[in-house]
Amino acid sequence: MFELKELKSTDGSWQALELDWTRQCHEHDEDFSQFAMASWPVLSECAEADMRDEGVYALEFDGETHAICRANSVLIPNYIGKVLRVRHILMSPFYDFGDVSIEKYARALSKLFVGAIHLSNIGLPSPHVKFHLRSVADRQFFSTIGDSMSELDMFSSVKLKGSWLYITKA
Repeated sequence: MFELKELKSTDGSWQALELDWTRQCHEHDEDFSQFAMASWPVLSECAEADMRDEGVYALEFDGETHAICRANSVLIPNYIGKVLRVRHILMSPFYDFGDVSIEKYARALSKLFVGAIHLSNIGLPSPHVKFHLRSVADRQFFSTIGDSMSELDMFSSVKLKGSWLYITKA
């Protein structure tokens, strides 16, 4: 079982993640202050703010936090209804510094994606999802399954544009 769990400073979950990921960095002889220097401050600021349609979410399964992301549900021009944007995706330090198989990475990425779809249904209701891809490999992964996703009755549109996966639910 897995879930996307919101992380907040007010309940200590953000601080607990930071401690765990600091430990992971040290286990790989890396300095946590150098880990994800561009995204960490953005995510930290979001976890400290108590905003209604935005948050930092952790992908948890097998007793570990595998990834975190920032998600917000907003009105964007040229869309009818809200758009859930999933950005600033960070995999745990074990993925960055460890010897993780491509299968384990693909498993985590697919669970993060399914969690985002679930979040767009339940936590941050939005008929559209924009999922920011981290790399060319992520783009290749989603292009491979994109055609199959388009055939599902739950999606009316699935498109890759640049580094974004655009989804409109049926």
